[in-house]
Amino acid sequence: MKIKKYIPHLLTLIIILIMSFPQVARAASENIDNPETVENELMPPQVFAYTGNYQTVTLEPGIYRMEAWGAKGGGACGDGKLFDISRPGGYSSGELELLEPTTLHVYVGGGGANASGAWRRAAAAGGWNGGGRGGVDLDDDSAGGGGGASDIRLVAGAWNDLASLRSRIMVAGGAAGVMFSVPGGAGGGLSGETGDGNTTGGGGKQTSGYAFGIGQAGRDYIVSGGYPTPGAGGGYYGGFSGIANAINNSSGGSGFVSGHPGCDAVDESGVHTGQPDHYSGLSFTDTVMETGVNSGAKNGKVVITQLSSEPAVKYQVTVITRYEDDVLPEASQSYQVREGARFEEPFEMLDGYSLGGVQLFSLPDYAVDTINKLVSIETVDQDYTITLDFVRREYQVELNTRYIDDHLPETSQTFWVYHNDPFTQTYEIAEGYQIANLDRLPQGIVVDQEARTVAFERIVQDTYIDLEFEAVHNVTLILRYLDGALPEQTSTYLIPNGKSFQEGFELLAGYELKNSLLRIEPDFEVDMIAQTVRLDPVLRDHVIELEFDKKEYRIDLTTVYLDNSTPEDTQTYWSIHGEDFSQTYQVAEGYQVANADQLPAGVIIDLENNTVTIDNVTNDYDIVLELEKKQFNVVINIIYEDGVYDNQSTTYNVAYGDSFATDFAIQRGYIISKVNFNASGISVNSSRKTISINRVTGPVEITIRVSK
Repeated sequence: MKIKKYIPHLLTLIIILIMSFPQVARAASENIDNPETVENELMPPQVFAYTGNYQTVTLEPGIYRMEAWGAKGGGACGDGKLFDISRPGGYSSGELELLEPTTLHVYVGGGGANASGAWRRAAAAGGWNGGGRGGVDLDDDSAGGGGGASDIRLVAGAWNDLASLRSRIMVAGGAAGVMFSVPGGAGGGLSGETGDGNTTGGGGKQTSGYAFGIGQAGRDYIVSGGYPTPGAGGGYYGGFSGIANAINNSSGGSGFVSGHPGCDAVDESGVHTGQPDHYSGLSFTDTVMETGVNSGAKNGKVVITQLSSEPAVKYQVTVITRYEDDVLPEASQSYQVREGARFEEPFEMLDGYSLGGVQLFSLPDYAVDTINKLVSIETVDQDYTITLDFVRREYQVELNTRYIDDHLPETSQTFWVYHNDPFTQTYEIAEGYQIANLDRLPQGIVVDQEARTVAFERIVQDTYIDLEFEAVHNVTLILRYLDGALPEQTSTYLIPNGKSFQEGFELLAGYELKNSLLRIEPDFEVDMIAQTVRLDPVLRDHVIELEFDKKEYRIDLTTVYLDNSTPEDTQTYWSIHGEDFSQTYQVAEGYQVANADQLPAGVIIDLENNTVTIDNVTNDYDIVLELEKKQFNVVINIIYEDGVYDNQSTTYNVAYGDSFATDFAIQRGYIISKVNFNASGISVNSSRKTISINRVTGPVEITIRVSK
């Protein structure tokens, strides 16, 4: 009974389905064959995990978001305990537009191996794709291996193949391993993180590191109880290892994203280009680079997400620069810009030109920044043609003539001159006046006082010229050396009326002023100490002559007899500066110079020839020669002919001309047998045993021979 109740409804449903079947079938068929529906389907996100080898993917035209995480480093062993506390690798991402099917090769970095706690174990391996091996020591304190980088390449090959490494368009750096209980530096980023205390080179950078794509191996410490360093992280450039047995940890590797500001791409030969775009022309937008971002696992990771199945719509923006005076040919540059993107591009503008007009067809929202020389469009939604018209600037040159004493009214003239054009103008000046304060004029102006012209070679700015006129006088200073030591020197100075004139002059050493002449009016002074000439006030033109000649010096030669036997004698001589002086002095017979070492410096005394000389006279001299009697030796020898007694000899020092007397003694029982002497006036008394000399005039030797 229940089935019968629903039979009418079932029949109605069957009829509806039969009637609508053709439309449903047709719609299903059209949906399968509709190419637009297939093209709009996006590829599911592709997640690439670590495999220990590269993986290949071919992408259809479209826009893709690509992300890469570098691997962590391995843990360290310390005192039998594992410290698996590595910092994360780096993170790199960006959007890439592909206009044609493109094959990419994905290299996912492996995490650095953990150190083994075994006694004298093997080194911990570095992570695949550039991680350095860990350092070892003699016991169980080994260090972890460095993490490998994760990257996307255009050329397949072994992970360390140079051509393959140079083809990388995106890299995320690996982190260094762990040293005892301290993790090494994280992966980059523009730069890998430097390990704590690292002094060996730090993390990988954009143009430097341990090696291109390779992190340095950890340093071993082969003495028991030490701390080896972990392996450094791989990357665009790998990091450096630290120093073993010190707080000097290893560092992470750097990252790279083509198109990211601050990156430095290499060409196919490995030479850095100084700009971020890869040599292939593939360049990311909306880029991100960070240091130390956890991928969620020890190994690295790469994710490729399709954002659009079609390349973005692009419009052509053309910028035309045109100089109205045809100084440069018209230049045109075209740029491909995505729909909805902002356009900004610098333009060239010659110095001295300004923007005369801007023509922009299609009426967009644009801006022209003439200070920073940039043209921009906020939102590009169609093709654009922007024409920049440049004109040469004009500058205002104002020539002002002013008389300081208000003799004539001030006048001003204004001229307009084009950039870089020369400018010449004649100015008027009252008779008897000259320009004052020329040093206050703008740089580059030439003033010809005879032709009364002001001239610029080229005008580059607005210029105000202020010519100040005043009555001035010529003061001519002539310096002349009478002996022709220097040629005559003449200098002329312009001095305002009523002002004072003061000027220094050069005076050769050893010269003095002989004549000082001021023609027309002698109201002046010459300061020989300060070597200046002064004239106060200046009321007309003047000619001052200073004549110099060599100085004469006075030389006083005084002879003084210390015993007053002869009166003091002084002779005076005059000598020219720089000349030699020589003079013979008189000395009484039997006298000689005493205290010669107290003479003035430069004076030479010749005791044999009785002369005084000065090689180069440079000042006055007062020479005092102190004379004293010569001293002679009187020697008395007593000789015993039988040799029983020792011979005796006595020496006396006697002044010239003095008398001499002395006693001598001989042994009892001896008598004088013979007396010898070498001078006259000697008397020997044999009975009294005395010797006397009336006047000593030279050395004396007396020999007395005695016998029994």
